[in-house]
Amino acid sequence: MIFVGLDVAKDKHNCSIEYLRPARGDLFCEATPKKLGWKLSVIQAAVTDTAGKMVATGTFPFFMTQPGEA
Repeated sequence: MIFVGLDVAKDKHNCSIEYLRPARGDLFCEATPKKLGWKLSVIQAAVTDTAGKMVATGTFPFFMTQPGEA
């Protein structure tokens, strides 16, 4: 899924990142929408290494905008 016209929410206090273990080499990130709204969306991200081990997770709010808004 690709999101167009997103602005990271200005209130950084709602962002959270959990670093679970040290990572080396290539990393992969999978982002999953927890809530998709017209004005606010919340995305959960999971980062894994080449062995498939989870190295970090995070939750991020985004303000949804239309092209030309901001």
